[in-house]
Amino acid sequence: MCGMRIECIVNSAVLIHCGEEKILVDGIFGKTAYFSSLPADIKKACFGMGEKYRDIDYLLFTHRHEDHFYSGMVNAYVRNNRVRIVAVPEKSSDPGSMMEDREGIACAQAGGILCEIGDRQETIVPGASGNVSLRAVRCRHLDPASFGNIRHCAFLIEGYGKKLLIAADADASEQNAEAFSSIKEPDAVLVTPLFFLNPAGRAILRKMQPKQTLIYHLPYQEDDITGVRELAENLAAGHAEDNTLKLFDAGSSEII
Repeated sequence: MCGMRIECIVNSAVLIHCGEEKILVDGIFGKTAYFSSLPADIKKACFGMGEKYRDIDYLLFTHRHEDHFYSGMVNAYVRNNRVRIVAVPEKSSDPGSMMEDREGIACAQAGGILCEIGDRQETIVPGASGNVSLRAVRCRHLDPASFGNIRHCAFLIEGYGKKLLIAADADASEQNAEAFSSIKEPDAVLVTPLFFLNPAGRAILRKMQPKQTLIYHLPYQEDDITGVRELAENLAAGHAEDNTLKLFDAGSSEII
């Protein structure tokens, strides 16, 4: 297969098929009160069972919050699967950083496949083939009053003539507008409902001019205690004239 296909698993977990290579972003995560639990098929894959999520080439994590990253299960996955690279931001400089998994990934480090993302504005993730480019773009997390010290990045994934930006929990600050300013006309951008709700977030998107804007990071209906799904649905309905805008919900798949 050539081209790029993206699948939303649940919450912010996204699987990208880029040619024959597979990239999982924020797909091995822990338990939180506000989002859905890790799917059984991913748990099985972490322990070398099942087939659906085995032997993923690149495990990428935008930050260390427990709804995006769980070090214990990542270690298990690396032990039981063939993985080229694990990329994750370094732990926060703030020892009291809220909801942050600060543990290491010993198996990835021992195997020489760990890429820790620090404070550089951009980091090229090593190990990708000649057909795929993976770039971490440092950007600010939502709610900087609570999470200002956590290291957070977006991922720009390019391959086979396609360009995908996963903005994760980025906010719509001027700082992030600058961070994304060099990204022009991506085939798709994944943003949270809160990013799109903010007029400044929509202004950032207008400058990028993506072919598709996908609103994601939604729990299953039965797990939604914050109303984030209703917010996302209302945003999509309120911007129905924008034919580039879609909800990217669990089970959704897009070819870009």
